[in-house]
Amino acid sequence: MKADAKIVTNIDDILQDITLKPATKKDEFEMKDEYKNVYDVITNSPIHINQICKKANISIAEANQTLTMLEIEGLIKSLPNNEYIKG
Repeated sequence: MKADAKIVTNIDDILQDITLKPATKKDEFEMKDEYKNVYDVITNSPIHINQICKKANISIAEANQTLTMLEIEGLIKSLPNNEYIKG
């Protein structure tokens, strides 16, 4: 074993050593406009894809594409029943 190695017994042992950088306003401005429109509609409360379409004034096809890209980037999370939250 290496001198700086640690024993990991649960997820908390890992998380205490990880430093994550929170998203900043600068990161949001670098987002494409069509993604930002949808991202701004999503909050920490679950919202259904139909509501996202109405609020962002986009089609289901556009919403699916944008939501997929936002999820890949780690900016949102998909939930059961076609609902999404920031995350």
